[in-house]
Amino acid sequence: MFEPGAHERDLGFYETRDWGVKVPPRKNSIEAMAHLLNGGSIFDDMSSMSFSMSMSTMMPTVAPSLSPTSPPTGLPSSPPTVSPTESPTESPTDEPTFSPSESPTTSSAPSIRGSSAPTTSPAPSVSHVPSISLVPTTSQEPTISARPTISSAPTPINCTDPATREQFLMEVFVACSGEGPLNDPNSPQSEAADYIINTDPLSVNPCTFTDPSQFTALQQRYALVVFFFALGGDNWLINSGWLGGTSVCIDWFGLACNSDGLVSSILLSRNNLIGQIPPEIKALIGLELFQVIENGINGTVPTEFGLLQGLIGFDIESNEFEGEIFFDEIFNLNNIIFFRVSDNGFTGTVPWIDVVDSFPDVVQFWIAANRFEGSIGKQIGQLQSLESFFGYNNSLTGFIPSEIGNIDTLEFLDLENNLLEGTLPEVLYSITG
Repeated sequence: MFEPGAHERDLGFYETRDWGVKVPPRKNSIEAMAHLLNGGSIFDDMSSMSFSMSMSTMMPTVAPSLSPTSPPTGLPSSPPTVSPTESPTESPTDEPTFSPSESPTTSSAPSIRGSSAPTTSPAPSVSHVPSISLVPTTSQEPTISARPTISSAPTPINCTDPATREQFLMEVFVACSGEGPLNDPNSPQSEAADYIINTDPLSVNPCTFTDPSQFTALQQRYALVVFFFALGGDNWLINSGWLGGTSVCIDWFGLACNSDGLVSSILLSRNNLIGQIPPEIKALIGLELFQVIENGINGTVPTEFGLLQGLIGFDIESNEFEGEIFFDEIFNLNNIIFFRVSDNGFTGTVPWIDVVDSFPDVVQFWIAANRFEGSIGKQIGQLQSLESFFGYNNSLTGFIPSEIGNIDTLEFLDLENNLLEGTLPEVLYSITG
């Protein structure tokens, strides 16, 4: 058991144990810290906060005549040049040209007087003339409609239809989770979707929504129901209000909302949460305080936490997390004041430059009892609001940088049980904070 961390929470800072280095505290700071922590949890007193194609080029506009009705007056300008077979060609040229396979019964051929346009005289009787269509039948030519087809008016949406409601709900869920998890019937996402569609007493129907805030509230509700199923909510020590027919801001244990109806704090410490935090946590866009200490939460911390840029308190101590905690997205949390990740299985090094640049106002930086390696960067001296740094029970190496002495606000420093070398910088003995 993580005894130091437990005392840090339960007594503010456990002052009877032998710290690796203990800087004399300022009386006012101790009183402020005691009020802030109030029984070992920085958040325990904060749970109530509100949170044409034209066919003219393909055929003549007037049917060409084959022969005049009266006797011809002269010889044709030229004899026919092509004799068609019994069937017409499949693809006509720009103007259909043809001649009958046998000569007309008239004594001589008709005359065409040098005009490029065909005459309009009626055709004589001709034997064995194939039937020619003036409109090309080739499949390469599109059919042109004289006017567009106008569809009838759209059918009004029936919001009372259960199928319509389910469709609208699923669109919201897919936008939050993607299709993959929802296609798995055993996933917490599918369980949450099924609950909201079929069981939820609130009977939310996005088909009737008229304000964007209603969609935000639905996404928030869905994310919290996913959270409940992902972390074994049925077996929590206290789960009163959860999955009830009220807003998540009313009587859902451990939650508080702001004036906009957004969840601003989740305080579920020591409540038998077991499982992994789902990525849908990103939908809680108003979240400021997240505290789930001493539970059985495992896996990695979702990078989606980096989207919650209003977060000021992040306390996940004494769980079973592993992997990296200092991933790129975590450094989007520029408003962090309390960063507590002690007593887990986190690995890697601490990127001190990023910590200083992204957490300039951090007051508590607790990374003890993990598997961190590497040295303590001299940049730590730039954290001018830092009051406590707990890094004990890791594999930190190198020297303790003297720049720590530049932090006038520092009151507690514990670096025992590491692989550090050298002596304690003398400047630390002169700190009056």
